[in-house]
Parts: sequence; structure tokens; C-alpha cells
Amino acid sequence: MAKEIVTPRGKIFINTNTMKAELKWNPEFANRKNREYGLGSPLQKFIDNEYLRTVQPYVPLRTGMLVQSATLGTNIGEGLIRWIAPYARRQFIEGRSPRRKRNRSIKRFTMA
Repeated sequence: MAKEIVTPRGKIFINTNTMKAELKWNPEFANRKNREYGLGSPLQKFIDNEYLRTVQPYVPLRTGMLVQSATLGTNIGEGLIRWIAPYARRQFIEGRSPRRKRNRSIKRFTMA
């Protein structure tokens, strides 16, 4: 006697006589989920845009070029935010800026 368990990811065939199970993956599952949630998907584009929008109050601001460096260096939907300004690490990640206002550091953003 065999039982079959069907899920969106595939099927599990259980043979109760021999107590063996066989898993058969659905070949379209990964492709479908990558289209829905993967790189370049509308969801990934939304997450990238929201990150760039919500991080702005925490970015050290003197001329605004550091914020622009993230906008220019990032391909929306790629899932990777790039700060291309040469001083980005010192000012933004390490939080070292001579005239840094309170809360203008990535440490504040990631803790929130």
C-alpha cells in the first residue's frame, strides 16, 4: 500500500509495506518562487526602494552626495545596496564624521 503526500514543492511517495519514502521535486517550484521573490522581482524592487528611502534620515548629511552615491550605485531589484562614495565607510558605517548629527549613522538604522 502506498501513500502520496502532495505539496507545492513536490510529492512524497510512502510505501507502507517496505517503509520507504521517495521524494519527487516539482521542477517548476523553484522557477515560480524565483519569479515571485527572487532578484529582479517586484518584491525585491520594492524592498530596495524602501531601504533607500527609509535609510536617508540616518545617513550623515553634509552635501547629500552620500545619499546620492547609494542611489547611483544601486541597481534596483538586484538585492545589493552599493555606496560608491570613497568616504562612505568612514562616514556611514563607522559613524565617524566631524559634524555628524545625532542618529545619523547606519548603526542607528540597523538597530531600529
